[in-house]
Amino acid sequence: MIVDIGTNMQIQKKGKTERFQSTLIGMKPGKFLIIEVPISITAQTDFQEGNILIVRYIHEGNVFGFNSQLLNTMSSNEIVNVSMPSRLFFIKYPKKIANCSIRQTKRVYCSLPSTIVTKTGQKYKGSISDISSKGCLIMAKGNIQVLTPDTDISIYLLFPGINDKFIIAGTIKNVNKIDDDKLKIGVRFLEINPEVQKQLNNYLSIIDL
Repeated sequence: MIVDIGTNMQIQKKGKTERFQSTLIGMKPGKFLIIEVPISITAQTDFQEGNILIVRYIHEGNVFGFNSQLLNTMSSNEIVNVSMPSRLFFIKYPKKIANCSIRQTKRVYCSLPSTIVTKTGQKYKGSISDISSKGCLIMAKGNIQVLTPDTDISIYLLFPGINDKFIIAGTIKNVNKIDDDKLKIGVRFLEINPEVQKQLNNYLSIIDL
């Protein structure tokens, strides 16, 4: 298994759609991996011993994924006294790992909470329904007289398992009215800072595996 301690890993219960961020903190090759999961995630999701997990991570430009089984859980406080406790998941060492190279331009379907902000400060809440490294499609309630093609906007979005909001500058390429107050808005990205680009590429790669 090619992976570094400290690697961010995305975990998902088999049969469920939610994906959560975790960190690899140790392993016994051939036996088990130890991953650290924020306590806020375990509080909202019922992880139990015996659960089958889908695990994904990125290493040197490739996305790896495997199925595993949750063997045991414990609080980090049981090992060391920390002010912000987390849960430690002991999961079965994978027998088989799939991998693929990162494809940054492929558009993938998703559901990412987002907010469109215009240059004049008007805000429209919506959801990104598909995204690539170059642009996205947003479903939002908005004013078709304001959100017109060639309008420059800022997009505030949340990636799964990350509390921070990220901002991407873009320009509207097309707008289609779905019903009285709902719009389908095609956006081309203009400027993405390196940290946001990294998060976006990671998300695209992992969700497409």
